[in-house]
Amino acid sequence: FNNISKAFGVMYAIMIMLMIPGFSYFIPSFDPLLLRFLPSYSLLQGLKEIMLNGDAGYVLTYTAAFLAGGLTLFVLANIRFKKTLTV
Repeated sequence: FNNISKAFGVMYAIMIMLMIPGFSYFIPSFDPLLLRFLPSYSLLQGLKEIMLNGDAGYVLTYTAAFLAGGLTLFVLANIRFKKTLTV
């Protein structure tokens, strides 16, 4: 993006998209399959399991998945950052 204003439009759209699974949290009957592919859906369901003393395996599985994904993104961002330093 050329400036922060153009980037903010895309970031705002992504934030809105990631907030949609909140509807399925507060309205349990609204749970389309498409929402289950968003990362915030798993976070909200894990939070619900923690508060209701539910399935600890579900929480630990998704915690490990988000940790692995975060570490992967960190390594890729670090490689990209180091590559731009040499330019």
